[in-house]
Order: sequence, then C-alpha cells, then structure tokens
Amino acid sequence: MPQFNSRPALVVLIAFGLGCGAAPLHAERRTEGPALYDGVPALSDEQRTAFAPFRATSESRLLGWLANGDLVVSTRFDEGEQLERLRAPATLQVAISHGGGTLRHLATQPFHSQLLAYLADDTQHGGAALYVQDADGGSERVLVNASALPGDAVFAHDGARLAYSATLPDSPFEAVFVADAGGTSVPRRLLRGEGERWRVLGWTRSDRAVLVERSAPAGIDGDELWLIDIDNGTQRRVDEPVEGAPARGRASERSRSGGRISQAHLANDDRGVYFLSDRDSDYTRLRYVDFFGAAPRDVSYAFGHDVEHFDLSADGRYLAYSWNDNGYSRMTIIERPLLERPQAAPLVREIRAPTLPVGVVHALQFAPQGTRLAIDLTGSAAVRDVYVHDLLDASSVRWTRSALGSASGKALVMAQTLRFPTWDRPDGRPRQLTAQLYRPGGDTRKAVLIILAGRGQQARAQLDMFVQFVVTQLHIAVIVPDLRGASGHGRSFAALASGASRSGESLDLGALLAWISSQPDLQRERIAVMGRGDGGELALTALGIYSDRLRAAISIDAIAGAAQLAAVRQPVLLLRGLSEPPLPASAAEQLLWRLRSNAVETWLMAPRDLEGRLGSSDAQLAAQQTMVQFLARFLNDEPPPAAGAAH
Repeated sequence: MPQFNSRPALVVLIAFGLGCGAAPLHAERRTEGPALYDGVPALSDEQRTAFAPFRATSESRLLGWLANGDLVVSTRFDEGEQLERLRAPATLQVAISHGGGTLRHLATQPFHSQLLAYLADDTQHGGAALYVQDADGGSERVLVNASALPGDAVFAHDGARLAYSATLPDSPFEAVFVADAGGTSVPRRLLRGEGERWRVLGWTRSDRAVLVERSAPAGIDGDELWLIDIDNGTQRRVDEPVEGAPARGRASERSRSGGRISQAHLANDDRGVYFLSDRDSDYTRLRYVDFFGAAPRDVSYAFGHDVEHFDLSADGRYLAYSWNDNGYSRMTIIERPLLERPQAAPLVREIRAPTLPVGVVHALQFAPQGTRLAIDLTGSAAVRDVYVHDLLDASSVRWTRSALGSASGKALVMAQTLRFPTWDRPDGRPRQLTAQLYRPGGDTRKAVLIILAGRGQQARAQLDMFVQFVVTQLHIAVIVPDLRGASGHGRSFAALASGASRSGESLDLGALLAWISSQPDLQRERIAVMGRGDGGELALTALGIYSDRLRAAISIDAIAGAAQLAAVRQPVLLLRGLSEPPLPASAAEQLLWRLRSNAVETWLMAPRDLEGRLGSSDAQLAAQQTMVQFLARFLNDEPPPAAGAAH
C-alpha cells in the first residue's frame, strides 16, 4: 500500500474549501464508522437494513486433499476464516483453528495425513507467515516469519521436508530453501536469486529435485521452469527455451522466450512437465514438455479459449482442466493424455452434471486415489462452494454448505450472455463483443447499470451480491461488457487497447449504448456507468463523451485528468479505498475539487484514515449501501427500498 504524508492532502482540502464558492451546496463532510463521507446524504434506518439479507454468511474454498481421502477447505464466516477437515459431504470431521488471518496457500503431505503447511496473513506483525500444524488441529507453529516474505511451500513425498521461497537475511533477494517440517534443523538454501521471484511448484517422485518457477525482474518479460537438484544445487531449465539457449547451467544463463506461466505440474513418471502458458500464443494453453527430447505438445482441446486451471491424477491416468468460454468456466477430462501410440486418440469428455451450477471455477484437484476431482466453484447465482465429481459414475456432490443471508437463493438472477456489434469490421462484418446481462423480472422498462472492467479483465459469470441487490430490489438491469482489451479474447484482441488511448473502448461502449436503445424493456434515458481502477477512469471519460445518454457514474479508486472531466455534468460518486493499492487521498480530493468546480453534484466516500482502506466487512457493507443509495437517487429518483418490499 503506498505511503504518503498527510500534509499535501491537507493543502488539497484547504484549496477545495476555498475554490468551491460557486459550486452548489452539498451534504456536509462527516465521519461515520470506518468511513468519511462528503456530499453523501445520511442513510435512513430502512436503507441501512435493506442490504443485510444480501450478504453471504459463509463461503468455502478448496485447499487440498489428505492422503486418507479427507478434504481440507477454508470456510469464511463474518467473524473470520476457519480451516475444516471433511470426511464426507457436508460432514465436518474437525475444525482446525489457526491464527485468523486469510489463508493464501495450503500444502498437504502426499502419503501422510499428519501435517499441514500453510501461508497465512500474520495479523499481529503484517504480511504473511508460513505455518505448520497438525491435521487434527492444535497449536500452529511458525516455520518462517512474515519478515522473510515466504512463498508457497510444498511437501516432499517423504512428508518430512518442505521446500519454499523466502528472502535472505538482510537482503531483498529471494532464495529457495529446504527445511525439516518438524523444525528441528536449520533450513538449507538450494538457490540464491539475483532479483528474480521464485515459486516452488513440486518435487520429483524420488525427492531428488524440486520444480520451481522463475519470474523475471521487472521490465523483462517471461517466466521459466527450472529443476533444482537437492544434493548439489545443479539447475536445469525444463520449459521450452528458445533455440540456442542453454538447456543446463546456472539460472543466470537463462534465455528469455516470453510468456507467463500460471501453473505447472511434473508428470507422474518425472519424464516431463505440464504447464499453463500464453507463450507464443494469443491464448493460455496447456502444454507438455518432455525432458528427454520429444517434441512439445499442446494437451488441451479448448482451442481459441484460455485454459484457467488444471490438475493431474497421481497415477497420470486422468487430466482435468477448466477453460473460459465467454465468461463461464467449462471443464474437460482427458483419460490417458499422453499415449505411447501418437495415432491413438485419448478419451476426452466434458464434465456436465445437473448438480454443478454454471459459473466460474477457481481450482481443481484430484484426490490421492485419482478418481475423485474436487472443484472449487462460484455459480452465477450460487455462493462459492466445493464440489466433488466422481469420474467412475459421473456424479457430482456438493461437499460444503455455504450460505446466503435471509435472501432466498431462488430469487437470485442468473447472468445471460449477450452479443452486440461494435464499430469496426475486421473481416467485412461488424465485430461481435459479449457481455453478461442480469435482467430484472416484471413487465416495466428498466433502468440500466453498466459495470466496466479494468484493462485485461473479463466479465465473469459468478455471484455478486451487490449486483443481485441492484437487480432484484432496485429493479435495475445490470450489464457487464467485455470491451476492447478484455482478457479471454487473446493477445491480438487485447493489444488493440494498449497504450494511453482508450478511444476503442469508448467506441465499444457507444456500440453497447446503441444496443440498449434498441431493447424495448430497457430505458435508454436512465443509464449509469460504474468501474474500478481503469474501469472507473473509463466511466468518468464516458460520462463526458456520452452526456446525452448517461445519467450518472460511480468511479472506484480511479484517476482522471482535467480534460477528461471538463465535459462531465452528470452526478458522480467517488469511492476510495476499495482497491489494493487504493487511490491516494490527495488524488481523490483533487477529483472531488475539479468536479465540484464544474458544478457537478459529487459524492465522496473514503476511509477515515488517510492511509487506510475500506477493507473490513463493515466498511465494504457501508460502501455497498452508499452505491445503492446513489443508484436509487439518480436512476430510480427514489430512496432504495427495504429488501423484499413490493414495487
């Protein structure tokens, strides 16, 4: 999080007070709870309680399997996060307590079920520490403290050792270490970095080497995979180096072939490595590289789509991967992905089950036995949960029981995928862009909220309780478009939005506004835009360009120049502190001053602490309430109703 002196912000506040004499009067500045409000009317008691039923009271995510077939998940409640060990669906065997910080990664022993190692936030000292704990609960032990900036840990197959990355004492550089899981000996350094980032990914079956990912220093493109010998520290690069690059040697002798590697697994026979990379491709592909000279292969069959996650069964018989299809995740199973006879086709089938909601996959992991696949999934109208798919009978069962508030899941609205033509014609026909559309019920024409993603982001069909409230209680249609530069369309498409100019995205937004105007159930005269970061900047820009068609904008942690704001006349809500890092306080105050100098009705909500964030659950709820209040005021011309109230 950026640090700054409060004195410049104070100067901006004084300038704001002196420079707005001609601006219209606004609600006074006040602090309430964790936030500062300026120009925001006070909420009524009815408005404060309206959003309560639309908060998820719990949600679960996948952490890993134990060797005995138990599933380890993390369940987040309002009061914090808890590790849980499940023996069967919806059956809690033991709740494993930990320090309370958010869990970032968990490692289990491949052939034992005694120990867990996890990276979790250190709530007392800041940062994340590496902990070791019994799988049956009990006191956790710090293996590496947060000051060393430890990375993800991975158990050796013997279960007695861990490999992880951490910074060296009195040095900013990362190194790779091997440590005794029992903490009885001093960790041994395998590799000393030179400014790179290192991530440990796995051990060979013999435990004689570890697979690590090297991320290049800032400004140098490309990730690499290396095997490091445990005994002598010899390093060998194993991911497709460019022609003429050394296959063996020190990491300093690396080649730079470009591309990001997001996930990698060693083959079960240690003869090669599977990994996800966008190297030399418009899309993220699942690749296999043989260590003994065979030609590299594309393993996935999701041509023209990004592969998101994958896992390999312990015996190598099954490979599962998820891929992005217009914002929805689809899952594919390959049986015997690498056959001795190349002319024989492996068995490929898609995972489909009526008990699996459509939505977004966050992780996949096979059980040690290899025929059960855990799926971490958020539905477009379902809370995040963990499901287990049995490959033998093709059944899928929900193992966790996440819950909504008092709002009924039956009332939630699923996203629809729409396609609309944009302004250019690359092949003689208008280019088609996609969007996720949430339509309220009823026969009346609806106002519209357009949520703009930042650069490189794509609309994903996963549950958003703020969106659900806006659709079901305010009866406002919500559209989340993929404009120029969204991910999921390949590099060549995303490259069209590179550079400082956002004219392509603005024109795409104009095409979407034209599409909205053609819909008989949508009100073209009642449209607002909302975005975070780059999306918030685009929202402010669009409010000036399309002033005749947009009624208001919500900008979250976004900056905009004087030229972008000059044409803005419609109301604006500025939110600061929801992103990481947040917009500096001085920049937020400058935006407020410039908008009000142009007689624009502007609301501001920010953390009451200049260096703080709206990160707590109470602060996030307050931000959602303020956004609902703003939309109800400027799209519906009325205060927001209590949840479930008749309209």
